[in-house]
Amino acid sequence: MRRLILVRRDDVEHLILIGGTTDIVVESDTKKTKIPHKERHMP
Repeated sequence: MRRLILVRRDDVEHLILIGGTTDIVVESDTKKTKIPHKERHMP
């Protein structure tokens, strides 16, 4: 079974696909973005 995990170390995030014959870094050094309060509470 494959799993997609988000790992944060030293304020840097890495999206990793694990569980197959090889593990894959899907995205490295993802940046945190702040969502304005209005957009967080969509109906």
